[in-house]
Amino acid sequence: MKKYSSVRVQGDRTPVIVDGARSAFVKSFGVFQSCDTLELYSRVVDGLIRKTDLDPNELDELSCGVVIPQTKNTNIARDAIINLGLPPHIHGYTLNRACTSSLHTVADAVKSVSYGQHQVILAGGVECLSDVPITYSNAARKFLLNLSKARTASAKVKAVSKFSPKDWLPSPPSLSEPLTGFTMGEHAEMMAKINNISREEQDQFALKSHRNAAAAQSSQKFDDEIVTIWTPPRYKDHIESDNMVRSDTSIESLAKLRSVFD
Repeated sequence: MKKYSSVRVQGDRTPVIVDGARSAFVKSFGVFQSCDTLELYSRVVDGLIRKTDLDPNELDELSCGVVIPQTKNTNIARDAIINLGLPPHIHGYTLNRACTSSLHTVADAVKSVSYGQHQVILAGGVECLSDVPITYSNAARKFLLNLSKARTASAKVKAVSKFSPKDWLPSPPSLSEPLTGFTMGEHAEMMAKINNISREEQDQFALKSHRNAAAAQSSQKFDDEIVTIWTPPRYKDHIESDNMVRSDTSIESLAKLRSVFD
């Protein structure tokens, strides 16, 4: 879950970031496995509104950036407005611009406030890799369309006769760039080789990152920004801290990990 920011206009229309909130960063297929993007986004929006004691009637717009668009919630921002029972005058839009999606919503909010279009905007993004769309082949889609169009029993039998089990093998989720066929991680690997960034340098950077995050976590620097999430389906468990920080990692243990993209 990315960080959210509410932006308020001053007399000179200078955009001001008032506050922010986020859910905990957790591993995929773990505590958030039964959550979807609408659930996570709604909980954090609600948490930020409560945290800032914002009157929802003052809110002009919700904007949400996603890297992996959802087919069931194509406009998560608008769906969250309805899901939370927020005033219907609030605009809600969702955009996709790869890994800069949520940052783009903040940039859009700054422009909107600067031009006087809105006064209070909640901008950010959401991602839930435990709940990504699974696609099927074109042959499977054509089969379902032909079956739905069949009106008579003979037409349905004819459509079913063209059914092939191999057409129903799902395509695994991928963020590959369509023109090259490579993912962002694979492109980053190429960039590292071109710029002579060694595995050892990357491990050192990773070690420093985990140590900094562990220090911030132990000193409770993240506590004020993390919204506690009670997890479905029974809502008996909750999480309020990141579980991806490896405080006990070492350069030796990082060196033993297999390369992900090479």
